[in-house]
Amino acid sequence: MSTDSSTFDDSAYIVPGYTLTNLIAKGGMGEVYKAIDNSTQQVVAVKFITPKEGSPRAARFKREYTQLKAINHPRIIKAFEYNNQSDPPYLIMEYVQGRTLTQAREYIRGPLPAQAITLIFAQVAAALAHIHKNNAVHRDIKSSNIMVLNQTTRTGQVAVKVMDFGLIKPADASQPLTRVGVPMGTPAYMAPEQFVDASRVDARADLYSLGITMYEAATGHLPFKGTPEELQRGHFTAEPVTPSQIIADIPPSLDRLILHLLEKDPNHRPQ
Repeated sequence: MSTDSSTFDDSAYIVPGYTLTNLIAKGGMGEVYKAIDNSTQQVVAVKFITPKEGSPRAARFKREYTQLKAINHPRIIKAFEYNNQSDPPYLIMEYVQGRTLTQAREYIRGPLPAQAITLIFAQVAAALAHIHKNNAVHRDIKSSNIMVLNQTTRTGQVAVKVMDFGLIKPADASQPLTRVGVPMGTPAYMAPEQFVDASRVDARADLYSLGITMYEAATGHLPFKGTPEELQRGHFTAEPVTPSQIIADIPPSLDRLILHLLEKDPNHRPQ
C-alpha cells in the first residue's frame, strides 16, 4: 500500500532483514512504512500497531494477517509476514503505488466519471465476492480503503486493490473479537444493522457500504452527513437523494444499482 511519501526519521522501529525508508500512512491504530527487503530488494509495506501483543487491537491485527493469507485474490492487498514478538507487532504487506478513491476524487476535484466507476467497482465487487465466498465480511468498505493503482490490468484497464482488513469478521468466529450488541466500523459507511450489532452482520452489510462508496464516487458527496448519531438516524430512516438528481449524466442503470445496494432492509439488497 502507498498513499504519501513522508520523510522517515524514527529509529524506534526495527524490522530484521528490512530497511525502512519512509512513512506512507498514519492512523489511529498505527503507522505504515515503505521498506526494502535487504536480501531480495523487494519493496514492501510494513504496518505497525502501537498496542502490545495481548491487547484486543493486537489480536485483531493478527487476525488481519491470517485472513489476508487465507483470502488470496488479485484485487486484495497481499500479506507476507507477521511478527507478534516485536514491540510493536508488525505486518509486512504488498507495496502498491496509487491513490485511494478519496485521493482520486480530490485530485480530479469532483465525482468520478460513470465509466471509471463501472471499471473500479466491478473489481471491488469481485474482491468482495471472493471474501464472501470464504464466509468472511470486511466490515469497513469505504473510499479510503480502496486503492486505485498507477498500474493497469492485463487488458489495460485501471486496477484497484481493497485494503485494510483490520475489522474483518472471519468464517471461524469461535473466538470473536467484537462484543455482541456493539457497533463497529466507519459510521458514514455502515449499514443500519452494523450499528445494532457488528458481530452478527453478513455479506449484505458490505454491499450497503459498497453502495455508500459508489454514491460518494458518483456524486462527490456522502448520502448522509453529521455526527455519528445523525449518521445513524440517516442510515435507518432517511432516503438518499437519487444520484442523478445531483449529477445529471449518471446513467439510470447506475442510479438503480446504487439505490438497490442502499436498501435499509438487508433482504432487499442484491443477493
